[in-house]
Amino acid sequence: KNEDALELVVNQYHQAENMTETYAALRELANWKSPEREKALAHFYDRWSEEASVIDNWFSVQAHSYFVETFDSVLQLHKHKAFDAKNPNCLRSLVTAFCKGNPLRFHDASGKAYRYCREQVISIDSYNHLMAAGLVRAFAQWRRFDKERQSLMQAELKKIQAYEGLSK
Repeated sequence: KNEDALELVVNQYHQAENMTETYAALRELANWKSPEREKALAHFYDRWSEEASVIDNWFSVQAHSYFVETFDSVLQLHKHKAFDAKNPNCLRSLVTAFCKGNPLRFHDASGKAYRYCREQVISIDSYNHLMAAGLVRAFAQWRRFDKERQSLMQAELKKIQAYEGLSK
């Protein structure tokens, strides 16, 4: 039963003896729609908020979530006090994790994630052209998608290419 599986994961989270075990359980909880998910995310952040590399994991686990609302969560996390867009580790843990590590939600038929990725590439390029170049690779496999998504991705790539002041 789903309830039994959720209970096992919640118990694993609360009985974990170290951050690695706690994080493993949190990764599982991140894909459950339940109050326990939200409690665990809040608890994990509160417990590890002074450890930047651990909070990067906290961002990443949310960016990889399967939920339809994940894109909106990414936008909210982008505004979180612990997120620093100039920090490459933060960028990888949230922006890159979503754009390159969550194909289900990145390739949403609306194209909104493609626009987000384009905006991030352009923004990041102004202070870290290597990170921007890596992020634009989220579009690299555009030929493997249906015509609609191909068209949406190509449009965003053309906007990136046409942007004045883009680094080489």
